[in-house]
Amino acid sequence: MLNILLILLVLLMFMAFFEDYISERDRLWLFIGAAAVMALVAGFRPDDVDKDYDNYIRYYYSFDITTEYTFILIANLIRFTIDNYIYVFAIYAALCMALIAYSIKNLSDLWLSSLLIYLSQYFILHCMTQIRVSVAAGFFLLSLPFLFQRKIGKFLLTLLGAVSFHYSSIVYFLFFALTGKELKGKWLIFWCSLIPICAVLFVMKINLLVAIPIPYIEEKMQLYETVVTKGQVSEVTPFDKLQLARIALIYFFIWKSKVIAEHNKYIYLLIKLEIIGLCSMFLLSAIPVMAFRVSEMICIVEIILYPLMVYTVRPAWLGKAGVTATAFLFFVISLFFNKILYL
Repeated sequence: MLNILLILLVLLMFMAFFEDYISERDRLWLFIGAAAVMALVAGFRPDDVDKDYDNYIRYYYSFDITTEYTFILIANLIRFTIDNYIYVFAIYAALCMALIAYSIKNLSDLWLSSLLIYLSQYFILHCMTQIRVSVAAGFFLLSLPFLFQRKIGKFLLTLLGAVSFHYSSIVYFLFFALTGKELKGKWLIFWCSLIPICAVLFVMKINLLVAIPIPYIEEKMQLYETVVTKGQVSEVTPFDKLQLARIALIYFFIWKSKVIAEHNKYIYLLIKLEIIGLCSMFLLSAIPVMAFRVSEMICIVEIILYPLMVYTVRPAWLGKAGVTATAFLFFVISLFFNKILYL
C-alpha cells in the first residue's frame, strides 16, 4: 500500500507542478482519472491498513444507536444483494472522491494541485480511515459556493447531506453567518486576533466550555478534564510543529489575500474557516477527540487554500514548488510521524 500511495504522490506532484502547461481538456481527464484511481485505492484497500476497518465490519453486521442511517442503508443494501462488506468501503470511497473532485472544480482552477494536497493528508485520514467523515467533509466543501453567494437555504440543505453521513457535521451549521467579504479595518484585526487569544486561553488553562453555566455541559466538561488529567486520554498539543506551520501559513495567506483575490474569489471565506478550524484545537483541548475531529473537519478547506500560494510569489515555479513541498511534508508527517495508516 505504501508503494501505491508513493506512486500516486509522485505522479500528482509532477502533474500539479506542470498544471499550467497542460491543456484544459487534458487536465480535466487527468483530474478525473486521478480521482477515480484514488477512489479505487481507498475502496479496495486491504483490511489491515487502517485503524477503523474492523469497526466498520462490526457495524456492517450489527448497528448501534450512534450509527448514521446512511451507513445502515448502504450496509443493508450490500447485505441483501452482494453480501460483501468490501463494497461498503467502495461506495463510500466513490462518494467521497466524487464530492471532493466536484467541489475542487467549483472552488478553484488549480484542480491537480488541490487533489495533491488532499492526497497528502485528508485522503489518508478521511477517505482511507474515517470513511463517514470523508463524505461529510465532501458535502461541506460542496456547500461553500452557496454560503459565499448567501444562498443560505441551499447551504443548509447541502449540510443536511453532511449530517446524514456523520452527526458531528452539525458543527458546520454554525458558519451560516460567515461571508466572503474582504478582511479590512476592524474585521481584519478581529480575525487576526482570534488565534493569539485562543492560544493565550489555552496556555492559561482557561476553558470557556467548562464555564458554560449549563449543569449537564459543565459536568461533562469537568469529567473530560479529569480523564485527561489522569492520563487516560492523550492531551491536545496545539503547539506542535505541524500546527505552528499551519498558523504561520494562515497569516501568510492573510498578508497576500488581496493578490490571491484577483485569482480566487473564495479566499476570504477560506481564510475565516481555516482560522476557526485552528482555533478549535485550542478551545476544545479539554476534549481531545472532539478537538481533533472538529479541527480536521473544518480545515479540509486547506485543499483549496494551500494551492493558492502559487499566486503569491514570482516566478510562478517557486509557488508550485511551495505547493508540492507542502504536500510532501504533510504526506510524510501523516504516514511516518502520526502513523495514520499501518504500513
